[in-house]
Amino acid sequence: MKPLLTVLSYSGGRQSEFLLEQILRKRWAIPERFAVIVANPGMEKCSTYRRIDAMERRCARAGILFRRARGPNLFSDLMQMEPLKRSRIDNPPLWVRNEDGTRGQLMHGCTREYKIRPIRREARRLLRLMYGIPETSKGARALANGALRHWVCFSADEERRVKPDTECRYAKVEYPLIDAQVGDADVSAFYAEAGIEPPEPSLCNGCPFHGLAMRKSQASCEADFEQALLIDDAVRDMSRQGVQRPAYTSDTLIPLRELAERNFSTGDDRKDDIHSCSSGYCFA
Repeated sequence: MKPLLTVLSYSGGRQSEFLLEQILRKRWAIPERFAVIVANPGMEKCSTYRRIDAMERRCARAGILFRRARGPNLFSDLMQMEPLKRSRIDNPPLWVRNEDGTRGQLMHGCTREYKIRPIRREARRLLRLMYGIPETSKGARALANGALRHWVCFSADEERRVKPDTECRYAKVEYPLIDAQVGDADVSAFYAEAGIEPPEPSLCNGCPFHGLAMRKSQASCEADFEQALLIDDAVRDMSRQGVQRPAYTSDTLIPLRELAERNFSTGDDRKDDIHSCSSGYCFA
C-alpha cells in the first residue's frame, strides 16, 4: 500500500542529519507526501538546538515540510516531581544501587512519552490537514495498516537496535539507512568529504548513557551542564514514584557535582571510557 504520509524523525544527530543532507542535495528520493518532524523533550544540548534551527531554515528554503511536535517537557516534569508531589513519571533509564551493592537500572519510559508519541501526534495533525482525517480514535481506525511511514535513521551497523513497535497499527517504522546498507563509515565519509563538522551525539542533557568523557565535554558548556546538574539532583530521591533507592544519571553511581569536583574520573580507567547507547529505544 502507498503510504498517505512519510515522516522522518530528525534529532539533530549524525545519522538523521546525514539522511536529511542527502535529501536536500537531491541524492535521496522522498515520497510526494513527506515531512520532517522534531520532538523536543526540553533538555537537548545547545549545539543540538542550533543544528535543528539551521536545518529548519534549510528545509524551508527547499520546500520541505518541517514540523516541531508539540508535547510534554521532560525537563519540566522532572523538576516538578517534588513540588507537585507527582507519584508517576515516564522516567529515563536512570541508574540505581541495588541492595547487594551492584548497579541496576530503571525501566526506560521517557522516549515513548516524550519523543515517539509527540511525533505520531504531529503526524496525525498533518493527516488531518492533508486529508481531513480526524485526530480521534475513529479517525485512527479508518487508517489502513502502514498508512503512516516513520523513518528512523539507524545505520547499517546498528541493526541490533531495531525493536518491534506494536503500539500503533497504522504506523510502519522503516529504517532507510539499514535498507540501503549505509554504515557508520559511510556517514563519517560524507561529513569529511563535504567539509561539515558532524553533529554531536543527540543525547539529552540528563541521559544516563553519557560516559565520563562525554560529561567532561558537556561541562564545557555552562548551560548544558547546569541543566544536567539540576536533573541529577532532582532524581536522587524518587521514593514518591516508587523508586526506593537513590537514582543517578551517571552509571558510576556518583552525583554529577561530585564527579565534576573529581574532574570526571573515578580513578579506574576501565570505568572512564566513553559510553554509548545501543538500546534502540531512544531513536528520535
